[in-house]
Amino acid sequence: MLSKALKLAEDLPLEVALCDTTGRATPYSVADYFRQLRERHDRIGLDWAFYVHDIFGMGVANALFAINHVATAVDTACAGLGGCPFAPGATGNSVAEDLLFALIGGGVTTGIDLPKPLEAADTIAALPGGQTASHLRQVPRERLS
Repeated sequence: MLSKALKLAEDLPLEVALCDTTGRATPYSVADYFRQLRERHDRIGLDWAFYVHDIFGMGVANALFAINHVATAVDTACAGLGGCPFAPGATGNSVAEDLLFALIGGGVTTGIDLPKPLEAADTIAALPGGQTASHLRQVPRERLS
């Protein structure tokens, strides 16, 4: 199916996302999937993205491995909002501010100002019943600078 879609769009810029909706991937399986996809389908104008959940606590690690193995976009959410009605017990998406902190620590330029997603996560946490999965929100802000 992917091969057919890529063939139809071979002259067009295209972004294809590998999705871990149930959060069961590991960093090494993510690396292997992206390596295989790149080997089979690499071409100019084709970008790879990764949609990541954090159900088993692997969200940030999986995203880092995806980025290190060709993904140019990663779908996360401030405060880890989200879930999946098709995966019972599924927690939210991988936490944007936690991934951003890891990327900044690795010298990756993202163009995103870390305080902004932290402010959004604080706003979410302040809502009635607001819960977040953000590890970074628990760290005293003075330790982040």
